[in-house]
Amino acid sequence: MACCCVQPATESESVIVSPVTAQPQASAPKEEPYKPPPPAAAPAPEPVKEAPKPAPAPTPAPEAVTEFTINLNKSGGQSLGLNLVHSEDKSFFFIEEVTSGLVSDSNKQSDSTKQVCVGDIIAKVNGATGTAMMDPLSTGSALELLIKKSTEVTLSIKKDGPLGLDLMYQDPKEYLIVKGILDGACKNHNASAAADQQLKAPSRILAVNGTRGKGSELFKQIQGASGSVSLTVCQLV
Repeated sequence: MACCCVQPATESESVIVSPVTAQPQASAPKEEPYKPPPPAAAPAPEPVKEAPKPAPAPTPAPEAVTEFTINLNKSGGQSLGLNLVHSEDKSFFFIEEVTSGLVSDSNKQSDSTKQVCVGDIIAKVNGATGTAMMDPLSTGSALELLIKKSTEVTLSIKKDGPLGLDLMYQDPKEYLIVKGILDGACKNHNASAAADQQLKAPSRILAVNGTRGKGSELFKQIQGASGSVSLTVCQLV
């Protein structure tokens, strides 16, 4: 008979544990000292807009010249180069034409406001006025001329009676000379008109109601006008 021996188990049993290879643990990250966040960058300043530059001031128009003097010397035998028309009493001289001569030479060297032009008036010669201007103009060599500037303007005058103008003409000249203003429509017109719309004497009437022609024709136009009359006049500034 077989015998089976069973060795009783001990109270404690050794348990063999296979050694486990220790895994290296990652070292904990070092704690950095607290650094405050950098301050937020200030927004870039908006570009300063330049104020618009003011527009340049307009160049003022040259002041109107009403009269000026020119000095001329005829000792070299050169002519003045002026065609003049004088009143019956020779108290004033209209410049009807500027031709080649001393005056045109002077114009080339003068400011535009101080040039002698057709329609201007010679008011004095070497300080003399009226008929006393004739002698130095004819025989003098050194001359000082006082020139009064003229302008062309059209006036509308209510004709409720005689115009009251002292007129003269000389055909074939195409104008009337106004020697003086008497009682009548023109004098009444001047009493209420602005200074630049007044009829002056001396002056030249160049057209009546838009019509130009010889002095005698203009005179008839004035005589036949009724209601109102339009006068284109060359007169002092």
